[in-house]
Amino acid sequence: AVAEVPAECCGFLAGVVECGVGRVTQHLPLVNELASPTAFRTEARSLFAAYRAMRSAGTDVLAVYHSHPTSPPV
Repeated sequence: AVAEVPAECCGFLAGVVECGVGRVTQHLPLVNELASPTAFRTEARSLFAAYRAMRSAGTDVLAVYHSHPTSPPV
């Protein structure tokens, strides 16, 4: 999130679930095509690249992160 300031950021934490516990093995940032401090829209190429990387690694999305650097979390 710090690297994207002042724009909002979003991405996936991907990995595997073992014995009911998720283990993150990949950090997959997505591109904010709006480059806005108050709004986020995923750039399609970065989204498809993230899914290709997960498919190649045999991982799944475990969490989605999103920042609000200059606005309330709405």
